[in-house]
Amino acid sequence: SQNHSCHISQKGSTFYFEGTTLEEYENFWKDYFDLTRDYGKIKSLLSQNPVLRSACAYAPGIRVLRQEPWEALCSFIISQNNNVGRIKGIVARLCETFGDPLDGGYFSFPPPWDNEVGSDRKFGGCSSASSGCAHSS
Repeated sequence: SQNHSCHISQKGSTFYFEGTTLEEYENFWKDYFDLTRDYGKIKSLLSQNPVLRSACAYAPGIRVLRQEPWEALCSFIISQNNNVGRIKGIVARLCETFGDPLDGGYFSFPPPWDNEVGSDRKFGGCSSASSGCAHSS
């Protein structure tokens, strides 16, 4: 996101951020993953409603990503009628095809295009139906 990349893994209740620095974690990832918000307090408040209590129990680790609006919109559109594995694959191909290379073999989320400015990166087609992307130079 926003030309930042890292790999996150979990062992038990501990999360490990790899491929990033402490400075980048503090200045970017902490805010991106909304890690300073007290989700326990929010869940406690929501759990006063029986329906929302059930939702909180079903998915207790859900967090709000603080994505750029363009990235959030594209991710939302791609997510329609797809499962998590397929969504990850489509987003990865979109980034590999139209994003810029980042450290660690990752690619940035592509920006919105202006066909006149970015003519070398025009969409030839990126379809969730075919699970692939193509571009023309």
